[in-house]
Amino acid sequence: MTNSTNAPQSSEISGPASLGIAASSAIGQLRSGTPPANTLPAAALAKLTPQETNARMEACLERISGRRPVFGRRMMFPANGPAYSIAETASWKCATESQRNEALAAVEFALRPAAEDEIGAALYTLRIMTRGRGQVSDADREAEAMIWLAHLQRFPADIVLMTLKAWPMRPDGQWWPTWHDVQKDLDAQTSARRLLAEHIRSGSCIAKPQQRDEPRDDSPEGIAHRKAVVERAMAKLTPRETEPVNHVEDFNAWEARTLSEIAKDNRAGKFRLSREAHRALRREMSNEEFDRWYRDFLAYREGEAA
Repeated sequence: MTNSTNAPQSSEISGPASLGIAASSAIGQLRSGTPPANTLPAAALAKLTPQETNARMEACLERISGRRPVFGRRMMFPANGPAYSIAETASWKCATESQRNEALAAVEFALRPAAEDEIGAALYTLRIMTRGRGQVSDADREAEAMIWLAHLQRFPADIVLMTLKAWPMRPDGQWWPTWHDVQKDLDAQTSARRLLAEHIRSGSCIAKPQQRDEPRDDSPEGIAHRKAVVERAMAKLTPRETEPVNHVEDFNAWEARTLSEIAKDNRAGKFRLSREAHRALRREMSNEEFDRWYRDFLAYREGEAA
């Protein structure tokens, strides 16, 4: 993104600029309806909301290649503020270099900074509508304004002006904000455009031509090779044969374990089934068989107790 200043030549000042002068200059231009020619693109962007700019930018890219950009976003949930989202990835596809150049121009237009006078007027309005966090001199305030102006010109015009305009309506909007809080808001809103510009500028948006398939080898050797590949794949997918199950031996082993458990409990002076033996019974018997066995077991235990 080009961070060139769009302010008119007459507004260049060697020392700290007065916010009041910047505000008066901007208000006078708005009343006359004749802003300097070199600020016209940024002025057009400044009249839109960020939502309107994003919608027009995405529609322009769709007109160019028939595809809209796709963004991967992540939600942020700060402890001391409302939730917001930031873009982590951006992608868009086109077919030719001319389409890429046209799209890049559209996205870079959406990244143009506001003119110095417009930012100065917005800062002056914000200063009037908020209270400072400490007592500072007028010189410090003017120096602060110049520093803010330099930082704010790294962000798109519509996002900067809308953020400054809407700041007094926030829950803590009665206070003059810190740059940290404003920058976090501006970065979140600008992230999608910057990522999209980097994606298009790098040329990653141009679809790579599909590789043509090589002619198939129908010679006896080629056919034998393909057949061997298929047989190896089928061998991996086909389940291996297992040894046949001997149900008689399995039942005898289960019965031996069960009788061993019963004998062990009887030697301890009580008749009960361990959890393992109980689960084994439930697995091997039907519900009806188990109920009948359990009734016999209860009768046996009552007889032992008597």
